[in-house]
Amino acid sequence: MLSLSGFRASSSCLVFNTDNHSWKSITPLDTTRSNMGIAVLDNKILVAGGTSKSAKRPVLETVVCYDPALDSWTAWKSLPTPRAFCSMGIVGGKVYIVGGAGMKDLSKRKNTSLAEILRYEDVVKEWVEVASLYNPRHGHASAVSGENILIVGGVSSHFMGPLSSVEVFSTVTWEVRNGTSLSNSNSGMLAVTI
Repeated sequence: MLSLSGFRASSSCLVFNTDNHSWKSITPLDTTRSNMGIAVLDNKILVAGGTSKSAKRPVLETVVCYDPALDSWTAWKSLPTPRAFCSMGIVGGKVYIVGGAGMKDLSKRKNTSLAEILRYEDVVKEWVEVASLYNPRHGHASAVSGENILIVGGVSSHFMGPLSSVEVFSTVTWEVRNGTSLSNSNSGMLAVTI
């Protein structure tokens, strides 16, 4: 188990040793960050975006990959839009980033909920927008189910509040459809598929 940052932006990282039940520091992140997307790909940990302690760069666009075998972080291609409170999913070896809160217009210095679903194209080393959510959102939960990514709840700056809606993104057709809504609006959740 790996522990990265928390609500307060930090660059420290810890790994838990299940044999002797102890925590050990590992190589820190490239910068202080919290509220980032995180996923595991080929036994490596991807961290995307997040918030920082910097007034000049409060929302990050950088993506880094941790290799536990080398205890090192490697930079990936940055996101096209700085974002935090996004979610990530891995389907068929492809990395997807869903929504988040970010600055579409950097001159306005105002965060807004994002609708984009991005996929990392390893051949060209670029993030490509493959679909858009019906409801731009951040602080949502997502989970992979087969070839779909389920996007649940969250907050929308467009509707000025939490969401109960669920959307389903197909990684095969790149289409988004509505799922069965939650009984209550909710944000800041986590989701897993069992």
